[in-house]
Amino acid sequence: MEKFFNNISQLIENEGINVTSLESEIGASQGVLSRAIRKHSSISVEWVIKLLKKYPKYNANWLLTGKGNMLKDGADAPYLEPVNWIKDDLSRYEGSHDRAALERVGLRLDEICKVRNISYDTLASILGIKRGTLLIYIAGNKEVPASLLETLMVKMPEINPMWLLLGYGDIFNKKIIQ
Repeated sequence: MEKFFNNISQLIENEGINVTSLESEIGASQGVLSRAIRKHSSISVEWVIKLLKKYPKYNANWLLTGKGNMLKDGADAPYLEPVNWIKDDLSRYEGSHDRAALERVGLRLDEICKVRNISYDTLASILGIKRGTLLIYIAGNKEVPASLLETLMVKMPEINPMWLLLGYGDIFNKKIIQ
């Protein structure tokens, strides 16, 4: 989690804002992120999803694990589309999407088991949690902590972080052959 919080601090610095502004921009109560950063405690995946939606130019894998570039390829290049095209495209998810997105993260954990042909016990062991806890996440009865997703990204780097967090794209990262 320490790397994750260091990366949030780098994002804040890169954007030229402070943590209070970031909390406001993603709709978090004042102190939610600042306390977590200061104490290196876990934060809800809900805030990670909102952060990535608000700042889509940042690489989700870098944010969670510190691997790869901070910015997505071409993120620092001039926009070919209007600056707000991502916001417009994602506007259909406003409202109840946050709860549904959290539940879908659990369902994506279930999908990993099916695609990899591994048991819940195996995935729980990989994540360092109890099987019952994993089942609670899969059922959508509890928010999946960002630290658990960070562990998953480290242990299974082939999983596409955008798919894991938001359901976009393929389940696995693909290497581009030129």
